[in-house]
Amino acid sequence: MAILDGLKTAAEVLRAADKIPEYQQILEAMVKMMELQGQVETEKERVKELQAELKAIREDQINAKGIVRKGDIYLLNNQAYCVHCWEVEKRLGPLVPRRKASGTRTDSFYQCTRCKQELTPRPFF
Repeated sequence: MAILDGLKTAAEVLRAADKIPEYQQILEAMVKMMELQGQVETEKERVKELQAELKAIREDQINAKGIVRKGDIYLLNNQAYCVHCWEVEKRLGPLVPRRKASGTRTDSFYQCTRCKQELTPRPFF
């Protein structure tokens, strides 16, 4: 990086001229610049993650043409989807049937593959 190289050159000149306080200031500036570079890289990575998430949301919204709410679930092409994921996040969260045994009873419910929420849909007659 050109700026860092310039600071290194300035530090060498100041050290050779026995300008210790100024030399230390240059070193501190170099450390700060390196810290800021690390933060920039972290933020670039976060932007990439957010762009990927936004792309996934847009794809879900495009793919959801014709989604219909039936009781406590959404249906699209005979597949059940999570109400929370669709209404709050505008994402398609496929539901899978599950069973839970409690004592002598077995309860049936759906679980979202995205948010892991458990839903016991009311019948939709």
